Parts: sequence; structure tokens; C-alpha cells
Amino acid sequence: MERKEAFFSTLRAALVYPIILMVVATGAVVFMVTFVLPKFVVIFEQNNVVLPLPTRMLLGIVEFMQSYWYTFPIGLAACVLIAYWQLKNERNLVLLDRFTLRIPVVGKLLKTIHGAIVLRSLGTLLESGVPMLETLTVVQEGCSNHTFKSAIEKVYSAVIRGDGFSNSFGGNTLFPPSIRQIVATGEAAGTLPLVMNRSAMRLESEADKQLKRISTLFEPIIIIVMGVVIRFIAISVLLPLFNLTSTLRGGA
Repeated sequence: MERKEAFFSTLRAALVYPIILMVVATGAVVFMVTFVLPKFVVIFEQNNVVLPLPTRMLLGIVEFMQSYWYTFPIGLAACVLIAYWQLKNERNLVLLDRFTLRIPVVGKLLKTIHGAIVLRSLGTLLESGVPMLETLTVVQEGCSNHTFKSAIEKVYSAVIRGDGFSNSFGGNTLFPPSIRQIVATGEAAGTLPLVMNRSAMRLESEADKQLKRISTLFEPIIIIVMGVVIRFIAISVLLPLFNLTSTLRGGA
């Protein structure tokens, strides 16, 4: 639990700057659309400037947000209630856990995190002298991801049948092949708890590296997205200005 809390503290710290950047950029866009653009629109209308398509699109979005702003909190509340109701179903939770592990980049990080937690729990309990079957039961009940919980259940059934721990664990694709091989070697050598704890340490280190890479990717992605939005707003404002300038020159 301490290691899990430390990891999520690192996650929160890594996401602080991207979140601040996104909030500030969003605030700048809202300010431009709410206060700057309407003043230009008045000038354009007074001079009978034909608004280009990007400007009309932006104005349509602004008018919709101003007229139907209440639909956003209502829609958000509806989505939260529907999600809460759906996630009370065990089958939906299983599907959600399976889906999250397949998300590019994020899914790999989640696999590494849950894998480290499972290995750390197994190694700690076995090292403390808890029998294998009881250890697997405790780890399964404490696992928060249903896909990993199902995998531990299969290992439990295999151990009851007498197939051995590493035989079933080795066929589990949730863990890297190198970890599965190390666990098999540890069981054969009688050092399974030690091997599991060291493997957990390795996965924890890998999770930290993956987290840093993901947080590093957030910044340029946010900058690019907000740059595209601001560029669209700038084009929507500048094109009518060019038309206005041309009209004034023609009238002069």
C-alpha cells in the first residue's frame, strides 16, 4: 500500500504541469471567444463584411454555447450517473478492466503497475511463511483489476490440481516473458519469494520510467492541440479583417 501510494503521488506530481498548461490555454481560448471575437463581429457587421466559413463556424459554436450552456452540466451529470449505474454490474467492470489494459501506452503502464503489485504481494506473503494456496487467495481478493484477478484464479486452480505454480504462471501473458522465466527458475531453485520481490522491484522501476515518458508526451500534445485551436480562432478573426481592409481600400 505504501509503494502504491508513493507511485500515485509521483503520478500526480508528473501531471501537475500538463494540467496547469491545459487549464491556462483553455482559459485563454475562452477569453478570446467570449470577449475578443464579439467585438470584431460588431465591426464586421457595421461594415457589411461577408464572414468566411471558419468565422461562421466559430460564431455558430459560440452562439450554441451561449444559448444552450446548461446542456453541458446536464450532459456531464447524465454521463456520470449512467457510468455509475453501468459500473455496478460486475460484467461491465470486467469488460472495462480488459479494455483499459488494451489502451495504447496507458494499457502497458497499467499492466506493469498491477503486475508489480501482484508480485510484491505474492513475494511478501510467501516470504512471511504463508502457504501458497492461502497466499493466492489473499492476492486474488486484494487485486483491483478483474483481468489480473482471473489470472490469479487460474493459477490457484492449477496449484490445486498439482500442476505447480510456475507452469500456470508461465502461460500468463499479463507478465513479461523474462519475469515468467525468472519465476520458473526461482521455483525450481526454491527461492520463489526472493525472486518475486526482485521482479516486483524491477516492474516498479519500469513503471516509473513509463510514467515519466507518458507525462513527457502530454506537454507537446497539449501544446499542439491548443495551437491548432488558437490558430483556427486567429484565422477566423483575421480573414474578415482582410476582407474589411479590402472593402475600405475599394471604397477609398
